[in-house]
Amino acid sequence: MEDFVDSNPAIEELVTQILALKQSCFLLRHTTHSCQSLSDSLFYLKLKLIKELKEKYHYNFDDAWMENLIGRI
Repeated sequence: MEDFVDSNPAIEELVTQILALKQSCFLLRHTTHSCQSLSDSLFYLKLKLIKELKEKYHYNFDDAWMENLIGRI
């Protein structure tokens, strides 16, 4: 895993951003009802970054796999 991160810093940065956006959406949706539009915007930004990963780096972001990986760390 570390070798992959070291040799693919752009992918690692996008994956980190996607995970941060995912967590932000979750927190916004579960802490307040007044930020639904902000949460939606962050969700669509997450989807945009996932699309960029696929198109630019041929990397398929797998939400379920990432959740499982994070749960083990």
